[in-house]
Amino acid sequence: MKKLGIVNGQQLFYDLDSIASTVATGNTPLARSGAMYAVTKKEKRAAPPTIGPDCHHDPGMRCAKCFEAYYDSIKDPLALSDDDDEAPPRYLNNNMRDAKYLRYLSKQTPHIKRQASGRIKTVHISEHAASVFNGGLATFEYHQHRIGFLYGRFEGDEVIVETVYEPAQEFSQETGIQLTNDIYFRRVEALAAFLGLTWVGWIVSHKATTEEESPLTATEVVQAAQWQLERDTRFVTVVVSVDEQHQLEFDAFQVSDQACKLARKGYFAEQDRTKRFEVQTTKDVDIMAEYVRSIGTPYLTVPIGISQFDGKFSGSFPVVNRLIDPIAMDGVRFLDERTGLPRDERYLNLQFLLFASEILNMNSQMADMCLALANGEEPSEEYEAVIRRHCEVMLNINH
Repeated sequence: MKKLGIVNGQQLFYDLDSIASTVATGNTPLARSGAMYAVTKKEKRAAPPTIGPDCHHDPGMRCAKCFEAYYDSIKDPLALSDDDDEAPPRYLNNNMRDAKYLRYLSKQTPHIKRQASGRIKTVHISEHAASVFNGGLATFEYHQHRIGFLYGRFEGDEVIVETVYEPAQEFSQETGIQLTNDIYFRRVEALAAFLGLTWVGWIVSHKATTEEESPLTATEVVQAAQWQLERDTRFVTVVVSVDEQHQLEFDAFQVSDQACKLARKGYFAEQDRTKRFEVQTTKDVDIMAEYVRSIGTPYLTVPIGISQFDGKFSGSFPVVNRLIDPIAMDGVRFLDERTGLPRDERYLNLQFLLFASEILNMNSQMADMCLALANGEEPSEEYEAVIRRHCEVMLNINH
């Protein structure tokens, strides 16, 4: 009684008027608690359009397995979950901290697992694209590693590669391949868009590896994960392995969804070039119940099929960002050699179109020309005449 502040003999009574006014204004303990701890209703999930693949009930019904299968199918595996940003636990009883804290760490630490299949099943690369990239390797007598950007189309779970563009790059044994300032890349992207193509992957060369090693190095895995995140989850990596006899072997990969998620969360550290096939991380990861800070590249890569086909692009034209850029004589020679071809085939060479884009107006003439090529139509003869006149003028000036 003393704790309640009630003196013995004091009369206790209720003020009915006060109670009535308190209830009317909503200033009751229950109302105050409701304001502090508001209960929110969980939004009702939309019903799946079809029953689950393992369900055999009435097609008009939806069970828990239907919901689980449907929402698993549309869930983005690269999205960060609530556990990724969960704060460390705080406890009043320190004796309980160890077990719960270990569970917290277990949820925070990535458990590295091999991925069975990628988002793409097969890469179809044109013989023209493979030949152009091989030409770049031969230019430097196969002593320099090179990369190229693959342009084509995504078709379901397949990638069709029509052509390749080699960006400005430098190579040394100490630093590997380094991309440099490229004055042509934006124009190439515009031309690809006019042609109905998009950047679908990249191709990289290096020395042939032994059977025990992975075809993808650590730096290549990290770069592929970044581009796969930025461009498209179907983005592919083609590796060209060159042996001592200069024989080429083509392999295709995607990095796993888990690798993309690690890249998004900033787990990849600066890579140690002495450990070519071990991806270094900034935090601990769990591999088979062992906490480590390096991941073997096979854990983060998914092999996919690869094949070659006869594409629409053809012809040989000097490639920019190699030793010598094309000149006016190259433009005239290219057109003369392909005079017998229909105009809808004659100009289908990315390097020639890039050369022509410096002569024709990019937003009108080149757009119209590329759109016609993309639709299988013959561009206007006027465009070739303009290109020829420009090249002839340049040749006369130089002579």
